[in-house]
Amino acid sequence: MVSFKYQQSYMLRVIQLFVILVLLIVSTSFVISNEQLANCDNLKIDTIIQRTTDGLDNGSVDILVSGGEEPYSFTWYGEKRNKGIDNREVANQSALRKGKYLLVVVDATNCVEKVDIEIE
Repeated sequence: MVSFKYQQSYMLRVIQLFVILVLLIVSTSFVISNEQLANCDNLKIDTIIQRTTDGLDNGSVDILVSGGEEPYSFTWYGEKRNKGIDNREVANQSALRKGKYLLVVVDATNCVEKVDIEIE
């Protein structure tokens, strides 16, 4: 028959191993998060803006994304008077009205970069 003292010692070792395992998992997750944050610093958005002419809805924006990890997703938000732009998942936009827009780019590792764009 196993002694009570031995059972306590065994249970203590199991608990210690469990705590070590949890600490390893947490520290590994933290390292991955730090690496991901470092990659997020590399995600950049450059824009080429074409102004509207003669009050027409003919403004455009070309988007150049660098850094991060492909694929990228693009979500556009516009002022309410700028109909037809909300939540399009495309990079470049055309036939834009004069106004302010927000572009949100998310890469494959969920890094997020935002840029405010104004069409004059």
